[in-house]
Amino acid sequence: MRATDKDRLVQSSLANRVGSGADGGNGDRALKPGDRVRLTGAFLRNTGQQRGREGLSVWTVRAVEGSFIVTDQKHDPRYMAMTWPEFAEGSADYESLVYRRFHAGNLERVKR
Repeated sequence: MRATDKDRLVQSSLANRVGSGADGGNGDRALKPGDRVRLTGAFLRNTGQQRGREGLSVWTVRAVEGSFIVTDQKHDPRYMAMTWPEFAEGSADYESLVYRRFHAGNLERVKR
């Protein structure tokens, strides 16, 4: 597959997951707040996480921010302090980072 064909395939797949166009959606395939999602098998395989809790985890979508999905799982406060020490707990910036985010291409909808 040529690089341009591969790029179009990736963009098409992403558009199906987060929606596209002025209406902000793409039928029933776009992820929306309230949807239940999990990590894709391909992502888990590529990151060596086929076994363990990440592969079994299911989250609810809180928001869609561009190509990223905000889930309902909060980061551990120790992780937050280590990763983003410049954000004091309780600040507006801290609140915007407290929930886990995933690229939409790494998530799939779970049937209810």
